Amino acid sequence: GRTYRLSMAVSGTSPVRLAMKLEKKTVDGYLIIGAKTYDDDAPARVKEAGQFGISADGSVNWVYDNFVARKITP
Repeated sequence: GRTYRLSMAVSGTSPVRLAMKLEKKTVDGYLIIGAKTYDDDAPARVKEAGQFGISADGSVNWVYDNFVARKITP
């Protein structure tokens, strides 16, 4: 199988910065295959701590392991 790593971070208050990165494991480490940052200043933006999750459609068999959600201090 293949190994991927998805990182998500939320920081700030106005605007709230959402940053995500998808990496694929290679023999030399991890290679970034996708990244996106979005600054949300909308009135309905995220304003409090919360939860996040991952989902997939039923057409692929997914395996999740070593899934950890933790607060990161800059």
